[in-house]
Amino acid sequence: MKKKLANLLAGTALLCSLLVATPLSAYAGRWEQRADDWYYVENGKSAIGWKKIGSYWYFFNDNGTMRKGWLNNNGTWYFLNADGVMKKGWARSGGKWYFLFDSGAMAHDCWINLNDRWYYLTSDGSLLTNGYTPDGYRVDQNGEWIG
Repeated sequence: MKKKLANLLAGTALLCSLLVATPLSAYAGRWEQRADDWYYVENGKSAIGWKKIGSYWYFFNDNGTMRKGWLNNNGTWYFLNADGVMKKGWARSGGKWYFLFDSGAMAHDCWINLNDRWYYLTSDGSLLTNGYTPDGYRVDQNGEWIG
């Protein structure tokens, strides 16, 4: 009985060591840094275009370089954080505030309602503050509609 138990434990240990030693990178992508740029590599090829990694979206140029900052993709503007993650919600850039929908697309030329407050985004996507909207409504220093 002790010999069977010893063989079972030895077999289990061998199986566990094989599972631990088997690289998962053959089945999933991995991040690579080359100089100051980041790439996501799967099956030996760098990701190109939009790629969801975990629960975040990233964009990679045609050469596989991860993008950061503003991105115009097919006429729609997106903002990618310093870590490359596509931003949603409010983003501050160049001293101005911008709003990005859940799709990541930048709002522009429109009103948005957040927490029962109305805000107007201009043609360049920036939040209008201390002024009047094209349809004649006034917004305060925070960009909130005041009438």
